[in-house]
This record gives sequence, structure tokens and C-alpha cells, in this order.
Amino acid sequence: MYLRALFHGIPGLFFWLFSACSIQIAPSFDQAIYDKILASHEQALVLFSGLSGCPSDCAFSTHAARYDAVIASYAVALTRAQARPTPVLGVRLAKSEALEKVCKTSTPEQCLNTVPEHLERARDSLVKLRDRHRSGVLAPGTLDYFIKRYLLPAQSALAIEGALKR
Repeated sequence: MYLRALFHGIPGLFFWLFSACSIQIAPSFDQAIYDKILASHEQALVLFSGLSGCPSDCAFSTHAARYDAVIASYAVALTRAQARPTPVLGVRLAKSEALEKVCKTSTPEQCLNTVPEHLERARDSLVKLRDRHRSGVLAPGTLDYFIKRYLLPAQSALAIEGALKR
């Protein structure tokens, strides 16, 4: 009798263990979002390359279309990442007392899906660079400052989105 109960309990135990391993708390990987972030990042690097080869009195008008394209591309990636649903279990877990300290400055969805925050920071860096360039010439060191300000959130968004691919 004991052996029979044990034999019937083992499949249930395996089912419980394997389902526990597959519970998802973070948003699912989305290849379209990853591809859009990667394409946006490539456009930004092309923009930076064009600006770095530009003389100090380079006119904004020669790069205006490229600025618009890369900023719009990041806006599309941001919209897609914000629209991605967060699993219900993840939201519940983020509201728990244990994680409340970690997520105290954001909503549970923002805490579990940080890609939009990084995309917004990368896009904002590009917008500020564009606005600075539009207002006049880029002073020496200005481009380097904005590249450094852009790279961390852009690379973080790529790394986090890539890590969601399991």
C-alpha cells in the first residue's frame, strides 16, 4: 500500500517541481522588440560616427533626418516594450513585502520590466544631443559626453531584453 501511494505520488511531485521551474515573473522575450532596439542602436552609432567625422562648424541640417530617424526608432521600441504585458504572478510577487523595498519607487510592472526605462533614457539622450546641435555648433567634448550618456541605457536595454530569451 505504501509503495503504491509512493508510486502514484512521484509523478505528482515531478509535475509540481517542473511547473515551479517554469513559472514566469518577468515579461516574455519579444524578438521584434529586441530587433528594433538593435536596429535603433545601430542607427545611433551611425549618427555618432557621422557627427564625429564632422568639422566643428557642421550644420545641424545635414544630420536632421538622421536624428529624426533614430529618435523615432527608439520611440517605436519604447512603445512596444511598454505595451508588453507583465505576468500576473510577477506583479503579485513585486507587491509582496519582500520586494516592496526594491520596487518602492516604481510600479510592479516597471520594476519587472525595466527595458522601457532604459529605452526612454537612451532616447532622451539623443533628443538632448539633437536639441543642443540644433541650437548651435557642438563644442569639443559635447559629442563624447552625449555618447557616454547614451551608451549605458542603450546597452542595458539590449542586455536585459536579450536575457529574457531563455
